[in-house]
Order: sequence, then C-alpha cells, then structure tokens
Amino acid sequence: MKSTWANATNAKALLGWEPTVGLEEGLQRCVDWYRGNRSWLQKLPGVCGAV
Repeated sequence: MKSTWANATNAKALLGWEPTVGLEEGLQRCVDWYRGNRSWLQKLPGVCGAV
C-alpha cells in the first residue's frame, strides 16, 4: 500500500487505544475472517446473497 489517510490519533487521545497490527495485515485478517464465516454472514438480513 503506497499511502493511507488512516489516523488513530483521536482514538489514542480519547480512548487510550493504539493499533496492534498494520493496515495491510488487518485488512487481510478481515478478509480471511469473512471467507471463513460465510454461512454466518449470509444469515444477516439485508446482506447480498443472504438466503
């Protein structure tokens, strides 16, 4: 990824939160989770492909 506009400054200042993984790894984890939990996702109302 060449650049990002993501900024966690407010989250750190207001909540004391800091990211523990980088953006690319976090996105990959998210994609992997959704791929591994498609049946759960399809049960949600209003989701494309829901049964």
